[in-house]
This record gives sequence, structure tokens and C-alpha cells, in this order.
Amino acid sequence: MATSIVSPETMTLAVSGVEYASVGTWNPEKLCGFNKVVEPVTPTELGHRLYRLNAAAVEERHPDDPGRARIPQDYNHPQDHFAYLREGGALHPDSREPAVAAYKAMCHLRNQCAQGDIPRTDPDYAALCAAMQVLAELIVCSLPEYQSAAIGA
Repeated sequence: MATSIVSPETMTLAVSGVEYASVGTWNPEKLCGFNKVVEPVTPTELGHRLYRLNAAAVEERHPDDPGRARIPQDYNHPQDHFAYLREGGALHPDSREPAVAAYKAMCHLRNQCAQGDIPRTDPDYAALCAAMQVLAELIVCSLPEYQSAAIGA
């Protein structure tokens, strides 16, 4: 499988997913544990960190092609990319589609970063996976099928 640098559009969706997953679950200033220091991490800074993670994976997979790991230096996360709405701890139905798109982008980014020791050793990779788990649960809990499912006694 070829590993590549994700597009700015994919990164924007992935960062939006991490932002949403951090609301009400972790301190939003910490963005799912991404900041290793006390200062908050902005969405743009988070995108740059995830691009560095992505580049490390590309370099690990394609060591003979250093130009392949070139990341966009001008990445800038748009303000208020998604206006997610919560309803009882779950996604509002109007927010489900953009949340699913964000989750899919996070899956793509995770797959592009899963090379060598990165999945076992990189805290940003672990935090991305944790944010994905939270967002997936929020999406599932927003489904009418989940809400009406019988679970027994």
C-alpha cells in the first residue's frame, strides 16, 4: 500500500472531527490530549502536528523518495468549519452527515499514518485514535436505530 500525504481538505475534516470529539469529553483546550504542554493547541496547529505525523509515516514507508513526504506549509484550518449541534449528548440529526465525513477523513489519515513504530509509539497517533472512538460513538448514539433498539432488562 502506498502511503501519501493527505489533502488539505481531508486534514480540515479530520481536525474538525478531533475538535468535535473533544467537546464534552476532554478539555477542549487540550484537543484529546494532543498538546504536550499547558498552552492550548489551535486547530491550525493541530493540523500541522498531524501533517508532521503523516510525513513521518510517509518517510518510513518510502525512505528512498524524500520528496513524497512534502507537507503543505500554508495549512490553515477554517474557523467554525462545522457548527455541530448536540442533543442529549449525541449528535443532532442535522450534524450527522458532516460528522460522518469527518470520521471518514480521520480513518483515512490514521491509515496514512500507520507505518513502522508510529502506531505503537506516537502519542499523537494514539490521541487521533481515541478521538475517532469518541466520534464514532457519538455518531452511533445519534442514529434512530440506536435510540429505538431494545436491550432487554
